[in-house]
Amino acid sequence: YYDIGGIWERFNANPLPCAEVQGVFYKAVKTVSKSKAPKGSMEIPMDLVFKEIEAKFPGKWPKDVPFEDGCLGPAVWHPDAKNQKTTVYRPWGVYCFSAEDRLFKSYAEILGKDFTRKFEENKIGAATEAIYYIPRVGYYRKWPDGAWRAQPKDDLILYLAGAQGLSRTKGQGNSPSEVENALLHIQQSKVLDGAVPVVYDNRETLSIAGGHFLNLARVKVLEPDTTTPNPQWGQGFPWIAAWLGSMFTPKKQLVYLLAWLKLFYEGARNGSLNRGHAVFMVGGTNRGKTLMNAFWIPLLMGGGSEAGDFLVGGESFCKELLQVGHWHIDDSLAASDRIQHQKFSERVKRLIANPMVAYHPKFVDRQMVPFNGRLMVTLNEDPISLLMIPDLDRNIEDKLMVFGLNSKPFVFQGNAATERTLRQESPFFLNWLLNWRPLKSMVNTNHRWGMQNYIHPVVRRNAVANSYDSDLSGVLDILWETDNDMVELKQKGEPWVGTAAALTSIVNSHPSVRGLIHAMTVRSIGMRLSKLAKTSGTGVKLVPHRTKAKTESTKYAIYHNDL
Repeated sequence: YYDIGGIWERFNANPLPCAEVQGVFYKAVKTVSKSKAPKGSMEIPMDLVFKEIEAKFPGKWPKDVPFEDGCLGPAVWHPDAKNQKTTVYRPWGVYCFSAEDRLFKSYAEILGKDFTRKFEENKIGAATEAIYYIPRVGYYRKWPDGAWRAQPKDDLILYLAGAQGLSRTKGQGNSPSEVENALLHIQQSKVLDGAVPVVYDNRETLSIAGGHFLNLARVKVLEPDTTTPNPQWGQGFPWIAAWLGSMFTPKKQLVYLLAWLKLFYEGARNGSLNRGHAVFMVGGTNRGKTLMNAFWIPLLMGGGSEAGDFLVGGESFCKELLQVGHWHIDDSLAASDRIQHQKFSERVKRLIANPMVAYHPKFVDRQMVPFNGRLMVTLNEDPISLLMIPDLDRNIEDKLMVFGLNSKPFVFQGNAATERTLRQESPFFLNWLLNWRPLKSMVNTNHRWGMQNYIHPVVRRNAVANSYDSDLSGVLDILWETDNDMVELKQKGEPWVGTAAALTSIVNSHPSVRGLIHAMTVRSIGMRLSKLAKTSGTGVKLVPHRTKAKTESTKYAIYHNDL
């Protein structure tokens, strides 16, 4: 090296050995190159760099020098390079102390942009892997806790530059910076139609009705304690076992509940949850039905939400409901009149058979979203509360589980102690649940909802007796005691058979019952008879047509002793 100066004189007849001088330079460059890659550069595997050097500059690399991170070698790209120890090679470029005008050179300068472009793309791809863009909404980024959250553009730029190491400096010719290229890549290649929560689905993005959506669901089920292989009932969860064992009469109801819960839990945990029954649990106080519905099952399933406003009141905004997998309604009135009760029954039926629910957060377009969670309703035994149960006709009966609780109260601890016990014992209960195998006749794929349903007979009878169609049932009870023809049929054990018009005529001929259904017409009585005929235990059955005549009126067989 030469510097600007005046007259140069030799002051030592013995020049410094070349090896020593280069050693000093090498040591200095190594010290500089120990730091991380310069901002904006990307790391390339050393074996791929060496392969490209051999292809572009054959024979330039010394055969006795291993090509590895930090190795010292020649400036292979320089046509006049003769010195074999002037350049330090790192994964992100080289540091030179030869006659080059700059200390650092990137591999794009040495080996060409065609070689480095794919690594630049990989760098952009890695930095934007957990980011999506939704037009008119903005960006979503996956955070370390696994949750997807909306990300303002300015915050996203800071993330790309700070956490991902992308450069905000413009390239040559004022070309876009790495951060700008990353934003462009997101907007072009990682664009979605929206973001919705679909619980218990492990997919990051989902196709719904022809659109492509980000799955915002965060809920995860409580994990089991698997330290005990093949556990026995109550092993590790004695309090839960005693509580569940005390709840039901007959006892077989517990088996149905556990089978329902097993399908729910296993499907949610595996990310393959299918549709299932809605559960209605009827019983007095101090049985733990509210504890189960509003605390324990949400604890097991990662969360729950009260669904009364949506299913009973018809509330349209249900953002928080779709973010959890367990919906619960507790001791609420399903309806104050027949129309509201019908709407509630239809909403429950639609939730099970065709579970597409409108997801409509404020300021966001409405989107229909699949819901594969479960609904549980707990209610008291009084006539008003029993109106919570949908009409048990054949269109909905197979979609429900209706349980009746034991009449004997259970002795609970205080709220805090009970919840603490449930938290401690539930992982052991879940281990048992995963290992337990219900009867194949009860749980198998032949059943539409994965298992056989159950309707408690006493609850069924009480629900029918207190339903909005019970007025006609009450009239029939009176007729069986007062109408001469029907009294005779009762004594013979035979049903009354006739049309809705014939029954209306009989009712109108009896002053004692005529006033009870003064607002009913032949059509309304026919509708009630049709609904009762679809419900088991009502004593009303549809008589099949024996002729092909389309004008023949529908006939019904009404039995006295079926209820």
